[in-house]
Amino acid sequence: MSDSSQTGAAPSTERINSLQYIRVLLDQMANRGHLVTITGQEDQQVTVSTLMKVDGKNREILLDRPYVTDPAAGFELSRADMVNILGKSDCSSISFQAEFKEIVEEQGLSLYRFAFPHELSYSAQRASHRVNTRDFDTNISFNTSSGYAFEAALCDISDGGLRVRAGKSVIKGLTKGDEIFCRMDIDDGSCNKLKVRLCKPSKTDDPNTIEFGATFVELSVHQKSQISRYIAGLERKSLRKQHAIPESVMPEADTSRSE
Repeated sequence: MSDSSQTGAAPSTERINSLQYIRVLLDQMANRGHLVTITGQEDQQVTVSTLMKVDGKNREILLDRPYVTDPAAGFELSRADMVNILGKSDCSSISFQAEFKEIVEEQGLSLYRFAFPHELSYSAQRASHRVNTRDFDTNISFNTSSGYAFEAALCDISDGGLRVRAGKSVIKGLTKGDEIFCRMDIDDGSCNKLKVRLCKPSKTDDPNTIEFGATFVELSVHQKSQISRYIAGLERKSLRKQHAIPESVMPEADTSRSE
């Protein structure tokens, strides 16, 4: 969404103990090819590696041979040693403890084999992360200070704002920079009337509709918290749909509680 603002909100962190959800997050880390930091039992033992493979059948992960920046320090592991592993991307991080099993050779590479973690911490900086909602059939209600009201289909949303699609005739007379109000169906009613500032509209593949962005304006701390929880629920819904994960494994985020 163009012109979406950054709120700088603190990352939200959750502890994950569902094996299926852990597998999804580890697969994402492996596919991105990001470096991970490994910290040994003694905090001074720190090195970096890459998650090469996720073996769901045997509940194991394989990491590339750790790269030691200081050869004099070394990085030695014995069977059953526990290490802390941290992986980061642009907008999220995953951290967990893992038990070292052994070093194996695969296709000329020395890989370090670890057991699947029983639990991991997942932290997302949602101010820079946008959730696509085009497949969710979610409508947002808008109204102006003069009393004009209309609905639009939610396309995506972030902590900074949202993007919607509506009929051209519906938003006639509204322009970039106008401040109007929108309603988001969050349980405690704190987001029944949110002020937003309209961004420049854009054409769609349908000549009768138009898309436009809107940035949130003058949000309270509680409203920011509730919107973050709402986005977390949508992201869970998206992950469930993408990976066919049942709701019992990844329940909706509770949007009725404040931070």
